[in-house]
Amino acid sequence: MERSQSWTFLTFGRSGATVADGLLGPRRERDSDAWSGQRGQLQEVADTVDRRQIDVLLISIGGNDLGFSTTLEEMVLTGATVFSIGKQKSEVEFEEAIADRLKSLRANMLRMKADIEVTLKPLHVLLTEYPANPFGDSAGNAREGCEIFSTGANVSPALYDLLHIDKQEAARIERVGMRLNKTLREIAAEFGWGFVSGIAYAFEGHGYCTEKRYYVQARESLGIQGDTQGTLHPNIEGCKRIGERIALAVRNLYTDSVRPVDRTIRANRGTTR
Repeated sequence: MERSQSWTFLTFGRSGATVADGLLGPRRERDSDAWSGQRGQLQEVADTVDRRQIDVLLISIGGNDLGFSTTLEEMVLTGATVFSIGKQKSEVEFEEAIADRLKSLRANMLRMKADIEVTLKPLHVLLTEYPANPFGDSAGNAREGCEIFSTGANVSPALYDLLHIDKQEAARIERVGMRLNKTLREIAAEFGWGFVSGIAYAFEGHGYCTEKRYYVQARESLGIQGDTQGTLHPNIEGCKRIGERIALAVRNLYTDSVRPVDRTIRANRGTTR
């Protein structure tokens, strides 16, 4: 890939999207996509590019399919915990619920693959990894939440029960993040797609509660956009790290001299650092 080459980058991301509600079709909740004529993202891409060739289709999906609540509003209004499964569930029940959602994700992504091959026909498809440990400390170990997710949060007792993240839940979140990334990697290999790895590794030690965090905190979201919907999304530094991994993966598609280093986070922490 020559420096003199010109690339056009178009983004079609939508907050809270899942494969079924957001990519294949519109988000159904509260007519969220009325502005787009109730089109899913894939149809919006097709309508925008028309007959032009797509060199690389970049897809980041899966977290919301597992029920990861990305807004405080959802947690408060629906009584959901981070994965909308409930604090009262046992470990076995929790793992079974996540397994069912991963199975559903695979099925929906098969539908998405068929749609992409018929309507978009990109030269390459890249599926991205997720940061896996948002509540890890500076050493990457699970810790209790802070700020709005902490025991010291200035909220009512009812909200505390909904928002508080204890160490056990933080560890659950990390395990689910690792399982999601493993599933996405397997799907990419099965579909013949590329997989953007190294994102989880890049975020290790930069959790929501660390000094050098890569996540937007609730108070920062309020200051930036006037609501809490940016909470737990990557901040500027986090986006830079994700962008670096994506750029490396794209360059790898067009040159034989650049090979991204695969540093997948393993359960035995310390083997990849």
